[in-house]
Amino acid sequence: MKDEVDIFASDKIKDFMKTRLYVCVCMLLLMFSCDNLNVNQRLEEYAKYEKTFLEGLENYEDYDIRKKSSDDFSKLLMEDTCTFYYDFPYLTDSTGIVNIATSDDGNIRIYSWDTQLGGTMIRWDNVIQYRSNGRLKSFKGNIWSIDESDKKNEIDFGCWTKAIYSLKRNDGQTIYVTESYFRESGSYGYSTLDAFYVSEGKLKIIKDAFVMPNNNYHIGTEYIIPSWYFSTDGKGWDWIYSLDRDTQTFYVPVVDNLELIDQYDLYKFNGTKFVYIGRDGGYWLHPSLRKFERLEKLAQVGKFLIRIDRISSGKFRYSSWSDTEDMKRNPDIIIENGIYDEEKEEYRFINGNYTYYIKTNIEGAELVVRHNNEILLTAE
Repeated sequence: MKDEVDIFASDKIKDFMKTRLYVCVCMLLLMFSCDNLNVNQRLEEYAKYEKTFLEGLENYEDYDIRKKSSDDFSKLLMEDTCTFYYDFPYLTDSTGIVNIATSDDGNIRIYSWDTQLGGTMIRWDNVIQYRSNGRLKSFKGNIWSIDESDKKNEIDFGCWTKAIYSLKRNDGQTIYVTESYFRESGSYGYSTLDAFYVSEGKLKIIKDAFVMPNNNYHIGTEYIIPSWYFSTDGKGWDWIYSLDRDTQTFYVPVVDNLELIDQYDLYKFNGTKFVYIGRDGGYWLHPSLRKFERLEKLAQVGKFLIRIDRISSGKFRYSSWSDTEDMKRNPDIIIENGIYDEEKEEYRFINGNYTYYIKTNIEGAELVVRHNNEILLTAE
């Protein structure tokens, strides 16, 4: 028991020391990378600014105040590059209005925030901060506006940049790939992967980073938002696009009539470009589950995570896990050749003397398990 307590205490001390070290590093970066303004004073000013910015942004009765708040925030990020070392915790953690995507190597930051100036088509604003030749630089605009030739004389609705991945090419050049999202309306979304690098102090788009079967180099996916939300019980936003770091392969979603089906086109990094290598289910699924036509329903039902897939035979497959959301684990049970009863609006799976009935709806699913017509389990 004493050893366990000692180990626990040691871990707590290590966590505390890591936190203290992180704070010290941030303070040193501020001191040596910015002007001579007192570091604590600067941090206090940033903290106050977060609340002022949010107050202005949430003034829903005055468009001009909201616009000025957004413009002021953009100006701060553009002119005060010391913000590169500040995480804006109040805005990112408490409200979710601002997202800060940082590259794996720490050299690129992309800020995205909802200006509250749009409607169901959200109007985002963006600033990109980056290191080049030991200096901090900033760019006003989103990842899609880096290339001047792509700019149009229209309102820039910006985008929400979720993640920045960094990879090394064979020639030693670091390239960055962003995952960004644009909401066309309350029903339709559009997500992209975009590659770029930093050269001579500027951001440079790589238009041919992805080599596709149809010779089209642009990776973009339009999809119906509610369909994916209800199919995955709200869990599917984390893997619309995904990078398998072990194999350096991007998983790009396949759509059928604008509906995401949880199948993916795979693009593997060959040291220069991302080359199409085929189609498969997500690497976050157990290998035994990756072959199917489309996901029908993923839901948490009591302590069970259940998944129903339409398989190639036109029938359905049931998989479930107990007390985990890790679908890479071997499922506790897999039942093939299920059917869907349109009249009763339920899926039915038979496993020996056991029959599984699943009713799905926009709120989730209900599971009933019978053994020789006797109800053994009900969960929802």
